[in-house]
Amino acid sequence: MSRKPELQMYQANKPTPLFTSRGRVRPSVLRPVVLHAVREYLPLTENWIYEQIRQASGFFPVVVCDQKSNDRAFPLGDVFANSELRFARAHHLLNQLHRKVLYANWPGSYGGVVSTYQPRLIHAHFGDRGVLMLGTAKRHKIPLVTTFYGYDVSKMPLEAKWQPRLRWLFEEGDMFLAEGPAMRRRLIALGCPEEKAHVHHLGVDPRRILFSPRQAPAAGPMRVLMAASFREKKGLIYGLEAFARLAQRRRGQVQLTIIGDGPLKEELRALASEMKVMPFIRWLGYQPHDVFLREASACHLFMAPSVVASDGDTEGGAPVSIIEAQATGLPVLATTHADIPEVTLPGVSAFLVPERDVDALEERLEYMLDHPEIWAAMGMAGRAHVQKEFDSFNQGKRLEALYRQIMR
Repeated sequence: MSRKPELQMYQANKPTPLFTSRGRVRPSVLRPVVLHAVREYLPLTENWIYEQIRQASGFFPVVVCDQKSNDRAFPLGDVFANSELRFARAHHLLNQLHRKVLYANWPGSYGGVVSTYQPRLIHAHFGDRGVLMLGTAKRHKIPLVTTFYGYDVSKMPLEAKWQPRLRWLFEEGDMFLAEGPAMRRRLIALGCPEEKAHVHHLGVDPRRILFSPRQAPAAGPMRVLMAASFREKKGLIYGLEAFARLAQRRRGQVQLTIIGDGPLKEELRALASEMKVMPFIRWLGYQPHDVFLREASACHLFMAPSVVASDGDTEGGAPVSIIEAQATGLPVLATTHADIPEVTLPGVSAFLVPERDVDALEERLEYMLDHPEIWAAMGMAGRAHVQKEFDSFNQGKRLEALYRQIMR
């Protein structure tokens, strides 16, 4: 029978074992354990999840996932894919059956991990992962925190099969985190009790991000950067068209670098070819995080023209790339979408325009081209905003406080 969380450490009548089955000092003796649940550990584009786990250093992190990838890029000692667990084949079949019928994992699927590490808390990353982990949380009487990030507050709730599951999650889950006030309002509209919904900003580490005020280049074009997966909600097609219009009129004065890949790749390249601006665009594909930061440091403007996609998908909160770009000193050109106004200082560190408004994007691009004297001030304001509200170290301490609040 599982121990209740408050009985897990230093029990007088049933002491917690000092060593794990691996022969290591049991982490819960040293720090309380948080069991993080993700689908995959960890896509290169989800480095912000790693930053949350890493910076909540007052807790010992253990991760369970369906599959591993890039774990060398995101080093963490205790990461378990389902295929590695004891009786993995049986657990996989039971999970598949439960997910098909109940949209939740078999409650006993992580019993071995729970028994070994005795987590005080489960943190599910993305709403659907919260639903999947509910059975485990209830069976072992462990509080469940779920962070929502985007599609899980926009596209997913439109699917009939998820609607009763989300209501179940909101009823049984203990705490729900949103990137900003717009996302929190959306959670509440979906049925999340107000007292369970909290704003918790995602963080980046400014100490690892080189800052430099932007100045007009002595020679050469204004360099613009877009970095995102090639999906409709990222709005890249509108940013590309605005750039292409300007590049046609001001030939040789602007250059665009695009980092990313995805299903709209051919559509984007076809537009660039049709508008005859391919010579002014660098297509880098998916790149590691350090390459993104290096390219950001070499550019003069970051563009993030996010939109509500035709299937309802949205950013939910805001792209973390906007936060990182500001940390390097880049001015930002983006849309008034979701929580983008929360992560920027509109009119100070960023210019925000309506979604899908190519004319407005082009006008602001040209304004930035003609007014390089404002770049440095915008960049410094953005850096200060990141340091105050989005420093991952500070956010890690705030996340720890939320953990302790729910554990009480």
